[in-house]
Amino acid sequence: MCSLDSEHGEQILSIIQSEVEISDKIDGFSVSHSIAGGTGSGLGSWILEKLVDEYGHKQIQTFSVFPNSGSDVVVQPYNAILTLQRLIEIPQMVTVLDNEAIEKKKMAKMHIKDPSMKDVNAIIGRIMAGITAPKRFGAPNVVSLFNISAQLCPVSPLHFIQCGRLLFFSFYKYIYAFF
Repeated sequence: MCSLDSEHGEQILSIIQSEVEISDKIDGFSVSHSIAGGTGSGLGSWILEKLVDEYGHKQIQTFSVFPNSGSDVVVQPYNAILTLQRLIEIPQMVTVLDNEAIEKKKMAKMHIKDPSMKDVNAIIGRIMAGITAPKRFGAPNVVSLFNISAQLCPVSPLHFIQCGRLLFFSFYKYIYAFF
């Protein structure tokens, strides 16, 4: 699925290895990628396979941006279908992110008429921060990435989750309310 020359592949694996070596304790890996484009789908799948080869016993979760229906890229559906097989087999938890849904529904609630990718990425960042918050802030019943995924995905084949509700507010309206 991904044709990657050995030099770039070795550089990527070397960077991952050096990050693992400087860590006190590695709990697992969080991979953020899009499954619509060639880099996110092909290279992302290759990285997932290499993580399993090198660190098979570690937890892998992904934050995967799924394609929208209005794309003019012809190969986007093929990239997505080919990547789905890897997402079914490899990670223990896949967070499905949909730019189109975020733009239409969430931004409308925040009264942003023409959302930019910066706005959409800010919402995705909130979703990622919310999912990883128990691990980062030491929740008593969550001590590992495994516990997070076990609580959100209790049945292993059903490991695709999607954000249902978040508290959305316009940051600027919030600031102006106090002045």
